[in-house]
Amino acid sequence: MPRPPYTVFETMRYREGVNLTAKEMQRVFLVLDRNDFLFHPHDSRFGFFPCYSVKKIEAISPGISPETTTLLAFSDNQLPRGYDFQKLSEQFMKEENLGRAEFAEIKVINNRSRFDY
Repeated sequence: MPRPPYTVFETMRYREGVNLTAKEMQRVFLVLDRNDFLFHPHDSRFGFFPCYSVKKIEAISPGISPETTTLLAFSDNQLPRGYDFQKLSEQFMKEENLGRAEFAEIKVINNRSRFDY
């Protein structure tokens, strides 16, 4: 049986201090473009910089809020050269992504300063 296309993320576990490469970011964007995943920024654990998550949305039943499973999460500090909040916002502010966020009841905030404190 063929593997679902999203499994590319299942083996990618980034830890703080491990940086993504530009090639890996291009791969993330490619997978996002080919799948119905939600991509959004959010607060880091201690709230000093943004983090980003790629999530699979699972609708349980009509009338019940969908559940999400985080497939990949990384921080602003792990981005490769040439990638920043602005560049990632091109992906998470796409109309299709905003529709998924609304369905999952997650607010996508396109304001980097919201995450700096």
